[in-house]
Amino acid sequence: MANNGLEAVKVLEDKLFDVVLMDLSMPYMDGAEATLVIRESENQRNRNIPIIFVTTNDFEHERIRCMQSGADDYLIKPIDIEQLLKSIDFHIKEKQEIF
Repeated sequence: MANNGLEAVKVLEDKLFDVVLMDLSMPYMDGAEATLVIRESENQRNRNIPIIFVTTNDFEHERIRCMQSGADDYLIKPIDIEQLLKSIDFHIKEKQEIF
């Protein structure tokens, strides 16, 4: 768990995860900025880790910005757990094909 986008980037440098659930509204570095930094990482795994936004920002321009930064999905809170699990499963399987 990270308290802001900058922490999220740093945590991913030190630990391995299967998926990232990212919020858009965070201090210091928002989720879209953090996603862009993660995607530009020298770490191949971070460049390909599934990043799924889970946010209250139901604005099309924000969804587009997040997807352009490298997000794999953009889900609006409150989250339907089945939808979240399907998204996680789909994107993990899709990214495993890269490795």
